[in-house]
Amino acid sequence: MNCSEQLLMYSFLSDMFNIPKVIAGDMIVIKEHPKLKLEILQVFHHVMIQGSFSRAAIHLGITQPAVSKMMQKMAHHFDATLFVRSKSGISPTNTAFELHRSISPHLNSLEKTLISYNEFDPKTSSRHFKITCPESLSSHLLSFFSALDNPKIKVSIYNQPYSTKELENAIFSHTQDLFIDYSDLNHMGSINSQALFHDLPMVIVGESNQSIQGSITLEQFLEAPFIQLERTRDGQSGIDYLTSAPLSKRNIVASSVSLFETLIQVSSSNLITTAPASFAKKYAEKLSLKLYPLPFSCEPVTTHMLWHKKFDKDKGLMWLREQIIESCAIIDKEDK
Repeated sequence: MNCSEQLLMYSFLSDMFNIPKVIAGDMIVIKEHPKLKLEILQVFHHVMIQGSFSRAAIHLGITQPAVSKMMQKMAHHFDATLFVRSKSGISPTNTAFELHRSISPHLNSLEKTLISYNEFDPKTSSRHFKITCPESLSSHLLSFFSALDNPKIKVSIYNQPYSTKELENAIFSHTQDLFIDYSDLNHMGSINSQALFHDLPMVIVGESNQSIQGSITLEQFLEAPFIQLERTRDGQSGIDYLTSAPLSKRNIVASSVSLFETLIQVSSSNLITTAPASFAKKYAEKLSLKLYPLPFSCEPVTTHMLWHKKFDKDKGLMWLREQIIESCAIIDKEDK
């Protein structure tokens, strides 16, 4: 955004909401009016996005009573009801929708502009990054980032959302900084997606399992006692999500919340399971595991890196994305 565009945008905000401004050369300083602070507009913006006072409070790092108080001030300023109680919590009024429709593009532009000017030096800056990713990738990323020279940079890894809708909402509300996922949401105009590497699920069998040797047939796969990962995406387990093969007849006898735990269970029993090749190969020797190709067709799994386009120019997140690409290139190289 050029200087003229910034002046127009800031002027719009200050004039529309009675926020006095001082123009000095190419700079505009917005002075907060005691009746309506810019902070209140930002909170209102996030309440509308989140659809909840509590979720907006969590996203902004403030208390729910603080959000409620600011929304009361805003309603008083406009002498209008902005939210009404409903069975699901709160519902915006037509006034709130119209108001948000008018100000949201300008608040988004302001946020983008401020983000673009954030300075970040990986050697000296202090920042806490939050990432979601599959369990199969979490230990690799934690190990990679633990080797950073700057102790003031912290990286936390969180589980993936359980549904595509939850993933979309998390990206829009920026609950984390970066989302590593099997889903590609590049069709959504405000989300960027970049492929990191390709993987393929494999059948995992313990070396002590004498019933499966050399290869595995579909009949053996369906009959063998199977341990399934409890974690699902859109109500489907990992392997079901990735293939159209009729696997409902599997002999599922156990389940686990952890992919790593399923490998441990398989290593010391006659159970079998499936896991991404890159993850299984990492532990195959240590856990005495045998890996077999799937006895049915399955598309290669592409792992994507997702983020909201408004953070394209955030220098810290640009650095983070570069690190993720570098770390995943190691996986891709090891898998070949």
